[in-house]
Amino acid sequence: MSLTKKEDVNQKKNSNNLRLLFQHCFGNQTSFQKNNITNLSDYKLSDTKQFVLSHGLSFCLPPTTIKHEEVFADFEVLYAQLDHHKPRSKEQLAALKARLSNLAHAYCGSHIDWGDFLMTKECFQAIKSLQVNEDIIITKPDKGSGVVILNKNEYNDKMTILNDTINSLILDQPPAMTAPLN
Repeated sequence: MSLTKKEDVNQKKNSNNLRLLFQHCFGNQTSFQKNNITNLSDYKLSDTKQFVLSHGLSFCLPPTTIKHEEVFADFEVLYAQLDHHKPRSKEQLAALKARLSNLAHAYCGSHIDWGDFLMTKECFQAIKSLQVNEDIIITKPDKGSGVVILNKNEYNDKMTILNDTINSLILDQPPAMTAPLN
C-alpha cells in the first residue's frame, strides 16, 4: 500500500470517528463548538484537540476504576445526614441502613459503562499532549465561557506587570472619595 493511499485511509478513519463522536453523547455536550475556543498562541490546534477543548475546562474523563473507600465514605455521610429525620420505627431505620449498604456494595461491584462515552484513542492522545505541552497555558476567558490558549512566555510577561512595584504604589487602605464622579 502506498503512503498516500495509507494517509487517505487514516484520514477517512479519523473523519468517520469524529462523525460518530458528533452523533453520540460525549461528555456534557453533543455538538462541536469551535467558537468556544480562542487560540491566542502560536500553537496550531488539530481538529481533534479543538473537539476535546470544545467541551470546556470542566470536562473530565470518567474514572477507570471505582474507589471503594470513597464510595463507602460517601454513603456513610449520606446516612449521617439523614440522622435528623425521625424514623417511624427502628426496623425501618435498620432497613434503610441495610439498603444503603447494599447500594454501596452494588455500585462498587458495577462495571463502568464506556458505551455512552465514545472517545477515540486520538482524543485521549490529544488530551495528554495538551496536558504535557509546557509552551501553552489553557485557561478560561475573563468574561463569558469557553477556553483561551495563550503562549506561556507572553502570559508570564503580562503577569509580571501586575506585580510591578516600581511603577505602582501599594496602598494601606482605599483612597477616600472627595467628590462624586459624574
